[in-house]
Amino acid sequence: MIEGEPKRESLADALVTLRKEIHEKMRKELTERLKENPIPSEDEIYITVFREMLEPQVRDAVFVFRRKGYTPESSGFTGDAKEQLLDGYFTLDDETVKKIEAFGATVTMEKLYGEKSGIIGTMISFKPKTDRLESMKAAWDHIASLLPDRGEPGPPSINGEPEQFEDQYAPHRPDIARARIKRALALFRDYTDPAIVRKQEERLQQLENTVVQR
Repeated sequence: MIEGEPKRESLADALVTLRKEIHEKMRKELTERLKENPIPSEDEIYITVFREMLEPQVRDAVFVFRRKGYTPESSGFTGDAKEQLLDGYFTLDDETVKKIEAFGATVTMEKLYGEKSGIIGTMISFKPKTDRLESMKAAWDHIASLLPDRGEPGPPSINGEPEQFEDQYAPHRPDIARARIKRALALFRDYTDPAIVRKQEERLQQLENTVVQR
């Protein structure tokens, strides 16, 4: 480096900075969204987040995944900002995996809670080669385009804090909340604290008596 020349930020540092800037912008976007329109769309209720709560590079892809039958549970930058990822409790056929990996991403599918559980988690990830957000978005949009359409949208997301979102922003759609709880119980009943299972069952019973308002 020439003496006196400012030190150039490494890609790793640039990605950390970008992630921080993105999240600051997301907070502002969410504040504005809640002022202007606090009613979530059906897609948002199924994902249990407002669009503005997703990182911009993966926003479109998340909804394409769900509409094609693959519900994401988490997406965007990893905590250290070194990688991009999207994961969920869905599977991909071998041909689709090959197409995604040929594009330069990694697909990891593994059985959770042991071989007998039957619960499979799939994660798609890649390391950005640039700190250009447009490049990351283009990559996610392309990956989403490679998925075969299963013919029906994916089920409700079960990660995060869905009950808080449902109670505050979507009490008019107990049908989606019921579907989410049934899915969570079907997948994780045997691996969840019995007290939590009872709480979910009680909430499900309450929702059974709630009328859908469209």
